[in-house]
Amino acid sequence: MTVALLVPTLAWYVVLSAAGAARLRPCYDVRRWPTVFSIGTTATATLSVAAAVGVPSLRWPGRVLAWVAVAAWPAVGAAEVRTARAAVRSTGRR
Repeated sequence: MTVALLVPTLAWYVVLSAAGAARLRPCYDVRRWPTVFSIGTTATATLSVAAAVGVPSLRWPGRVLAWVAVAAWPAVGAAEVRTARAAVRSTGRR
């Protein structure tokens, strides 16, 4: 049952990735954090399921998602800091 639920979840990430690539948003939006968090938790779940069920073919999607999450966290965090600094500057505070 665990694998049966995990496979559609991983397929959904393919759909989300394609949609994100088709419609890039270069500016920061606070709604990016739930996406980044979900990638990290799905990576952890995939790696855990691969180990628990003994399905080594699930390791590579888990690793790919883990590296995407590792790259996305600092990127989104840096964008948030830049946006906050710009907001402070625009209000005249320093």
